[in-house]
Amino acid sequence: MQQLPFVSIGFGFILLAAFQSITEAQKQQENKNVFNTSSCLEKPFRCPHPRIKFYLYTRRTQQNPELIDVLNPESLYYTHWNPSHPVKIVIHGFGGGRNLSPSPDMRKAYFTRGNYNIIIVDYGSAVTEPCLSQIEWAPRFGSLCVSQLVKYIAHHPRGVPPDDMHLIGYSVGAHIAGLVANHLTPSEGKLGRITGLDPTIFFYAGSNNTRDLD
Repeated sequence: MQQLPFVSIGFGFILLAAFQSITEAQKQQENKNVFNTSSCLEKPFRCPHPRIKFYLYTRRTQQNPELIDVLNPESLYYTHWNPSHPVKIVIHGFGGGRNLSPSPDMRKAYFTRGNYNIIIVDYGSAVTEPCLSQIEWAPRFGSLCVSQLVKYIAHHPRGVPPDDMHLIGYSVGAHIAGLVANHLTPSEGKLGRITGLDPTIFFYAGSNNTRDLD
């Protein structure tokens, strides 16, 4: 009879170990779900990507943005693009989108001041959940697609050179903006200005500055 307490204690340890094992398994499964979320960019990884879209906003189309198709030379003709107005290319971060703050706030602030061509790089449908497995390399791919937009505008008869473009990125978008220049050759010109707002340090705290905004 004196051994019963030890049996009870031993059984308690077994239950505790089993509970911890189940909890750990649940955590591992949750991590897998995060890394394999359906919101991540899917293959094929080539530009233009269907989840990365370019919406043009002007003072006349603030409520009805116009989609720019970089594969269609006629696309820009069917918009309210005006080459005499300053060009702002805005790139949001993870969990962002063209209709989520601060994108609408930035547009409103600019249009309060005057006329602009504001292009929102919207990849919101790809980052509705944290895609941690892709955050390290996705900005490089995103910057390649944005550079395709830059070249499209630069080579278009009604376009402007990269020197007249201002890229604005926040969070991960700041790193994407900083990497766009890597895809431009000297003959294609340099970007006029790059602004990084609150660039994330997640996975970017190392010394390799070829993958992030300096």
